[in-house]
Amino acid sequence: MNLDDVALFVQVVELGSFTKAAERSGLPKSTVSRRIRDLEQSLRARLLERTTRHLLLTEVGEAFLLRARAILAAVEATELEVAGAQQTFEGELTLYAPDFLMEWCSPQIARFFERYPELSLRVHDIGQTSSTLADKRFDLLLTLGALRDSSFIAHPMAKLQFDLYATPEYLQQHPLPEHAKALGQKHALAIMELASLDLCWPLAQIPLFRRPQFCTQSPYLLRSLVLQHRVIGYLPVAMAGDLVAQGKLVPLYNRTVRTAEQLYGVYHSRRFVPEKVKLLMEDIRAGLPGRLQQLEAEQVDCSN
Repeated sequence: MNLDDVALFVQVVELGSFTKAAERSGLPKSTVSRRIRDLEQSLRARLLERTTRHLLLTEVGEAFLLRARAILAAVEATELEVAGAQQTFEGELTLYAPDFLMEWCSPQIARFFERYPELSLRVHDIGQTSSTLADKRFDLLLTLGALRDSSFIAHPMAKLQFDLYATPEYLQQHPLPEHAKALGQKHALAIMELASLDLCWPLAQIPLFRRPQFCTQSPYLLRSLVLQHRVIGYLPVAMAGDLVAQGKLVPLYNRTVRTAEQLYGVYHSRRFVPEKVKLLMEDIRAGLPGRLQQLEAEQVDCSN
């Protein structure tokens, strides 16, 4: 049973003729007549008695008219409810993000929920690979680097700078080669994996001659390994400023091997994204670059 045909049937009855219903709907009279016949065929019941001057409802047609009006009213109410939910700022938002990104986004998120107190937030920390995300329901996902799964819709949010760091103790025991290109031959390296599982590493400047000793999606683990004087790490600059100021970390090669990786906000689909999700992402995108630039500038000041 086609709901459009049901609505057309109600219109024919209320206007009292196929001709008037055709004029109101902008359809040919023959089309209106055919669709009512199709509706009767699908119901296996005659709804209207047609005469040269009048349309009369059959007994079945009278009963169906009452049900049809109720069905159409329920559909209209449902459409209004769903459309309203797309525009309202209440309910729950589900956000998946690595904990380090949540730390940097927290000021924007806090201000957003101050403006919309009827909203609640559920945050999950999850591995960034698309295989673990395909069956997850989320409103917004924050990732470092693009996902391999092209079915997701990714929006650039900010860029995160990376640089090489080691501890003074490590450098005392393992002198650096003069040129960064030779670094991968002898030194133990700790490197972050992006959401795509590619390595965050300046391959153009520093070729990798073997698999890095440590690969992780957690910059906190990466930083911890470096602070244990065991490896050279390619760390987010925004996480290193305090440690550089305290003399616990040393930036290597005068920032000549820095790279910037893209942070993304990800949806399941670009169609019918709720307004509250769009605004949350826009708030994060408006504030996150400045926050990262501030942290990265502090690190530059510390190393000068």
